[in-house]
Amino acid sequence: ASQASHAVSRGRGRKQARACGSRPRPGARRVRVAVSIMGAGLALPRREPDAPSPSGGGVTGPPDIGAHSSACTLGDEYRDVNSFTLLDVLGFGAMGKVRLVRHKRTGLHFALKAVAKDTVTHRGTRAARLVIAERDALSALERSPHDRVARMFAHFQDATSLYILLEYVPGGELRSKMRRHGRFSEQVTRFFVAAVATAIDHLHAVAGVAHRDIKPENVLLDNRGYPKLCDLGSCARLLSVRGSNDDAGSNPRRGGRSYTAVGTPEYLAPEVIDPAAGRLDLSPTSRVGYDARAVDWWALGVLAFEMTHGRPPFRARNVHALYRAIAVGDVRYSKRVTADFVDVVGRRGFMARDPSKRLGVRGFGGPPRLLRALGDAPGRVFGFIVGGGGGTRAIRSTMLAIKREAWFSAFDWDGLEKGRIRAPIPVRLPDGDGDASNYLEVDERRDGVGRDVRAAPAPPSSPSFGSVDRVADYSFDDW
Repeated sequence: ASQASHAVSRGRGRKQARACGSRPRPGARRVRVAVSIMGAGLALPRREPDAPSPSGGGVTGPPDIGAHSSACTLGDEYRDVNSFTLLDVLGFGAMGKVRLVRHKRTGLHFALKAVAKDTVTHRGTRAARLVIAERDALSALERSPHDRVARMFAHFQDATSLYILLEYVPGGELRSKMRRHGRFSEQVTRFFVAAVATAIDHLHAVAGVAHRDIKPENVLLDNRGYPKLCDLGSCARLLSVRGSNDDAGSNPRRGGRSYTAVGTPEYLAPEVIDPAAGRLDLSPTSRVGYDARAVDWWALGVLAFEMTHGRPPFRARNVHALYRAIAVGDVRYSKRVTADFVDVVGRRGFMARDPSKRLGVRGFGGPPRLLRALGDAPGRVFGFIVGGGGGTRAIRSTMLAIKREAWFSAFDWDGLEKGRIRAPIPVRLPDGDGDASNYLEVDERRDGVGRDVRAAPAPPSSPSFGSVDRVADYSFDDW
């Protein structure tokens, strides 16, 4: 695969900053760094960060996203589907299709997510809100990016589709590695759980969103074998932002609680299930709702269990029986796993039945008098406030409580943040930057299109990338 070097001078960077309406932060000094975007060398000016993110990931990538929006930085040539060569299909989602693309001028590789407008309009307002919520969440992440979350570089539209230009993560899904290797050791599991935990905490404490669909299919491996969370198509807003509209899954004026049940059945938390009827217990009119943060940590516990056992903790012959099993919550652990693993995953940890006592939700603890005196300070010290002008509340980071667990006592968190740990599963890219061989294995239960996505037809709900039909049922003017 071709590689292209892209150099941006200091003067041009300053002009772009003025064009975007941003100014350099006082005291910040510019350094020239060589970064890799989808495997291609890219030399760009970037501000040296004052401190690493407390949730466990550094800020990397092209250029200083804290000052420039991705769309502004990359320019109009990256916001036209005709500027790209369409390559392999990487996967299908509920409303769209993701393809590997190569920018024609620079040779850079990206993942391009396309959502057909007619699919959105046929599914109604809720679908439109979810699509817009994903774009807004990725935009918030661009203000404070994280190594363990796949990034957005631009969003645009044409007559038929909405597009999100994403970082290409070439190592494929964690699901395919789990299928190939079977059960993971606790050491391997710990690496992935720790990395995903820092990503979840960053989403909650910094970006102010909950993912709500944590599963192996939404954890991708980069070229070094480090995991990255992807697919925020089910996310819910956690922070209270003045003047914003509610998304399809949460009401920010009620403390970020969610009122719509979304996600994958095997990874759903018990609070979203009606144990008597064996069905989802939420509707858009539900007055109780659930804490969207808690369902992310529950799903991480399910993921940890599945990695060590080779199967999810709850299984049944049909989805209704599965919901009843989750509601009952009888989990049997293998004798091979340690007591510390059971503590961090089980009823005292990520899969605690009470959402408020779940690891990741209950916080770092401390003397009650001290916590009352600190007020919002823990959120300001161990998390960040996003949104500047006072319209956003901070969500407290809970990584201190997670790191304090005995199962993580010997884990090198600093090494994870700085990338010093050797990933336990190597990623092979025989064809270089544009290699898509790690995406040939598709989850048949999810897509039903066989193992080779390149030879599979697109589902009816996916955009064709070639259709010229115009849709005028819904206004996408603000996309």
